[in-house]
Amino acid sequence: MKPIQLLSLLGASLFVLACSSSKEIKTPEPPKHYPHGHFTYQQFADSSGWKQWIDTGYEINPGDLDILKMNLRPYTIKMYAGVWCGDSKDQVPRFFHILDEAGYPKEDIEYILVNRDRAAWKTLAGADSIKKVPTFILMKNGKETGRITETPKVKLETDLVEIILNDR
Repeated sequence: MKPIQLLSLLGASLFVLACSSSKEIKTPEPPKHYPHGHFTYQQFADSSGWKQWIDTGYEINPGDLDILKMNLRPYTIKMYAGVWCGDSKDQVPRFFHILDEAGYPKEDIEYILVNRDRAAWKTLAGADSIKKVPTFILMKNGKETGRITETPKVKLETDLVEIILNDR
């Protein structure tokens, strides 16, 4: 083999070796945009991923459901949730299903979606003092009567009934 060919072969081999051992440079992903702010039911329903917020397979305690059907309507409800939050993805669909079965109009709920910026939560929540999501607040005559934060103590419908019974 001629020296020039040997040198070319050696140079090509070194080039291939250098290219294959270099680290892959990844460009950082842009930050994800999460919807936040006050929403109507229709805006919430029209948002992307709406289907993940429907859970008709959740089994509601029949006794609690009867109590909710008779007693939930005088209350107004505020719902704080985050579309990025695992607990919100678990609890909000169940909450919607309970409200559907109890005959409570979802259009009457005040929907507040929060993003991951907890400092911005204060602006959205005001006096509600939200620290975790989801948070479901029941109000009567403009005053809070109770709330369920993050996960229920027992089950959502049972906790709702407890709030209503404690309000009497």
